[in-house]
Amino acid sequence: MLERGFSQLARVNPDAMTPGAAAFYSGRFSAVRTLSPKSTALIAVSELPISVPYHSVIGQIRPGPKEQGSDGVVPYWSSHLAGAQSELIVRSGHGVIDNPDAIREVIRILHLQQRSRQNRTGKDKIRNENPKSQMTNWSMTSICSWGPSRLN
Repeated sequence: MLERGFSQLARVNPDAMTPGAAAFYSGRFSAVRTLSPKSTALIAVSELPISVPYHSVIGQIRPGPKEQGSDGVVPYWSSHLAGAQSELIVRSGHGVIDNPDAIREVIRILHLQQRSRQNRTGKDKIRNENPKSQMTNWSMTSICSWGPSRLN
C-alpha cells in the first residue's frame, strides 16, 4: 500500500509529533481516525475560535429533546456550536444536506447575507476598490461539528 500524507510525514519526522499524538496515531493516519474524539488534531482544531458568523443545521433522527438527539452518527451535543447566529434541528439522519428543510434553511441564510450586503451598498461602493472587500465572511456548520467541551 502506498504511504501518503501524514503517515509518511510522521515516519520521516518521528520527533515532530507530541507524545500524545504519536501514541494515538501509531503511524496510521486516516480521515476516520482523525474524527475520533481522542484525535489530537481534532482537539487542537476544536480549540480554535470561529472568527466569522456561522449557522448550524443539525439532523435528528427521532423526536425528543434535542439535547438527547442524534443524526445516527453524531450526537447533538457534539454538533451544537454555542454562538451560532441560528440553529435549526431537522428530522434527518447524517445526510442532512439532502433534507428539504435543511436546503430551505441554507437558502434563508444566503438571502439574509444578500440583504445584509445590499443594505451596506453605500459602504461597499467605497470598499469595492479593493477586490478583497467583496469576499463574504460567513460560514455554515452542519452535520459534524465539535469543540473541546464536546469531546469529553
